[in-house]
Amino acid sequence: MSFATDTLTIAQKAYQDALSGKSQQLNGRKLEQHDIDALLAQVEYWENKVAKENSKAAGRTSGSILMVPR
Repeated sequence: MSFATDTLTIAQKAYQDALSGKSQQLNGRKLEQHDIDALLAQVEYWENKVAKENSKAAGRTSGSILMVPR
């Protein structure tokens, strides 16, 4: 896995935890993620980075991302 893929996984988990109201503990202190919009922006940013990496790996070096309708 690449740095971008790993970071995307972390961002997605933090976003999902924030949506569900979960908090994390570090050294006995409770940490909560309150800024859901900022977390979503990070998820979108890293999704684009991963898409660009995958595009390059597939041989499409133009840097454009193929968008697939849902």
